[in-house]
Amino acid sequence: MERGAAQLKLKLTLWSFFALSLLLLPSLEATNVRYCDKKFYPVKVQGVDISPDPVVSGNPATFTISASSGN
Repeated sequence: MERGAAQLKLKLTLWSFFALSLLLLPSLEATNVRYCDKKFYPVKVQGVDISPDPVVSGNPATFTISASSGN
């Protein structure tokens, strides 16, 4: 019986490490995002047109953005 208990403990330990590695996996793929300061943003938006206006839930909508940059 003692051997069976040791095997069970080993299996539980291995499954615990496996589950822990699955929890840590997404953090390895994470990307840091840093937003630009608005006064240094290179694009100036002049307007946004939305069609249809008002937008209807479940139907397609088009957003047209007019913008320019200093470059």
